[in-house]
Amino acid sequence: MEKLREVVREIKGETERANPLWEPTPQTRSDPSYYRALSRMLQNELKTDPEFETLRDDPRFEDILRQLAAES
Repeated sequence: MEKLREVVREIKGETERANPLWEPTPQTRSDPSYYRALSRMLQNELKTDPEFETLRDDPRFEDILRQLAAES
């Protein structure tokens, strides 16, 4: 669960660590819709992907979804 929280923090720009998967280009860095789109995509995957089925009843998982929803 902590790794998932770390991903959310990275997407929200709350960490110093750059991740090439979602590191913005100079064109998208100043565009807030870039981060909103990432948040929406991750929310959708977390809610629908069978791989996350076992986590869906965990209150921490719900907290992560709320954090992502606040970004989108």
